[in-house]
Amino acid sequence: RPKTVRARPSVKEDWDFESDYATYGHLLYPEWRSRVCELLAQKSDDPWAKAMYLSECVDVSTRQAQRLRDGKISSGVQSVDAFKAAVSKIPSDMTVSQLIVTMSGDIYLLRVHSGADPIVVPLAKENKWDVIMKGFARAVAYNDEAIREKRDANKYFEGRRKAEQLMKRAMMDMESDLLGPFAPLLLPSRTLTQKGDEVVKCAWRRGIREGLLRELISIAALITYEQFKPLVLCISLLEKWTKTQEATVLGCMKKASNDEKATWIQPIEHLPFVFFVFSTELARAPWEAVSILNEKAHCSRLTAVHQLFSHLGSTNEIPQSRNPLSTYYVLDPANNLAETQNRLAPVVEKVSSWKGVKGRAPGNEQMEAVMAENDFFIYLGHGDGSRYLSRTRIRQSRCKSAVFLMGCDSAHTVHEGRGMDGRGAVLDFSVAFCPCFVGCLHTVTDNEIDKYFTALVEEGLAKHLNDVPVSTPASDLRHHLEAMSKARAVVKLPYLTGAAVVSYGIPIDFRVQ
Repeated sequence: RPKTVRARPSVKEDWDFESDYATYGHLLYPEWRSRVCELLAQKSDDPWAKAMYLSECVDVSTRQAQRLRDGKISSGVQSVDAFKAAVSKIPSDMTVSQLIVTMSGDIYLLRVHSGADPIVVPLAKENKWDVIMKGFARAVAYNDEAIREKRDANKYFEGRRKAEQLMKRAMMDMESDLLGPFAPLLLPSRTLTQKGDEVVKCAWRRGIREGLLRELISIAALITYEQFKPLVLCISLLEKWTKTQEATVLGCMKKASNDEKATWIQPIEHLPFVFFVFSTELARAPWEAVSILNEKAHCSRLTAVHQLFSHLGSTNEIPQSRNPLSTYYVLDPANNLAETQNRLAPVVEKVSSWKGVKGRAPGNEQMEAVMAENDFFIYLGHGDGSRYLSRTRIRQSRCKSAVFLMGCDSAHTVHEGRGMDGRGAVLDFSVAFCPCFVGCLHTVTDNEIDKYFTALVEEGLAKHLNDVPVSTPASDLRHHLEAMSKARAVVKLPYLTGAAVVSYGIPIDFRVQ
């Protein structure tokens, strides 16, 4: 007699995921957490809940390692109210943009700011974003092949120019085909003036969420109507606006001149900050170089938004001040980059207070000690330096220094599977509570990266070291993201070299003391 086969209930419909998360949300177990949080985000209509659950899908194993390292039991955000409270502490000149790949392969774009509701949009399916990411992989592979042809000058320079064009093409494809109408959501949020508030009230009377309107009006003040209209039409579809609501929002923008739009947002003395959070599948692309962000914001990355929450939980000082006189460097520890030594030795040795080694590698204990004692640690050699200080030792240490690793692939995170954190130096230093990490996404040539580093020192680290005052005036401080922006201008290949150098963590002010 055949057995009766009972239909299995739908897990998505019958399982109480909210109860599961409330009970076990303290567990940072990636396979479970990523899947449950994705389902909860899809199920919720609340933008705050969506943003919280999707944020919880990222950097799970690394956060668990931090928790074990720090000895604290609680970690992460376990309720929407707690997420709102954490976001409310983010300074108004900082916006967090997260691009999260879920377990099902979809990309979600999350925009979080303390002065408005989060904006969460489904950006693309895997078959779409994977094509864009393969474009970056081709550019990197072509660049690596060109560098291997260095003995043949014609092939070398031709290959490098071709790789630069491929990288530029991939950037354009990403902005037009992947981000598309949602590209303005990467812009920093700005505080509205009284006139901006009046525009919000005009549309709010039509039944549109005020928190969403505040973000849209802030964005509208920075872009053209031609850029704003496609964004509004897509938001209208996702929010299920009526034609009247849609026309109201578009009408506010269409009849406003550029001068009038400028009065909607408060003027600023310095560019605001945008913090990016990426799933590892997306992290190798230089998102900071998208054209819509040009001269609109200073960009840094976070391994997860919790990195910012954690910092704000201990201090409100952002940017964080560091003394450039307290610097330790390691120059060419393999002793096989003679030209780099000749170019950079005068740069690092001209500051008498800087300490370091040249042409040799310090021991593990010495490396740990200098990163625990100095405000800045600079590595100028091959790769990420892991052959001289193991990743296990880094994770077990406590890193006070802002770390600059100027070797090839030093900021690259190797993708190890959907929902996994990946593997890379930036994650190891994150576990060690490093406040700021600067490195390269892919292979760079010694001549180009040496130019970049020299400009970075002159525009930031050593800018005030020969000044007469004992300390740097607060009005003249220059944080490392601004110095990085200046350094990008000196290299010949803005995409292959300039955009390859990225920052993770908190902005660091260079304050001479």
